[in-house]
Amino acid sequence: MQYDYQSHFIECIFTGINKACTRNQRSLFKKEVKQVRLKLNLSNWGSCSTKKTINLSSRLLLTPQFITDYIIVHELAHLVHMNHSAAYWKVVEKVMPEYQKAEAWLKKYGERCNF
Repeated sequence: MQYDYQSHFIECIFTGINKACTRNQRSLFKKEVKQVRLKLNLSNWGSCSTKKTINLSSRLLLTPQFITDYIIVHELAHLVHMNHSAAYWKVVEKVMPEYQKAEAWLKKYGERCNF
């Protein structure tokens, strides 16, 4: 039987992302996340539902760590404000003061991050 390296790799990466998400939500946001899912999502980098489910695009596997960190912070901030209001962006900025660098990177290189 052949070992499925691809599945193992994705599982290891997802475990790291899930731990980062959990660590950030506990220490910085003090909010509960019910579930974190990694999906092949082409329309966005992540989402947060009112049921406290965080969906992250598998395309994050192709980005630098600071982008993954930013997307996690971006989605976790939705646990505080379920919109992109000024109050929401203050939460993001408090946790990640230089989030604009990640936004600029995504605008410049994000389209290249496809499987």
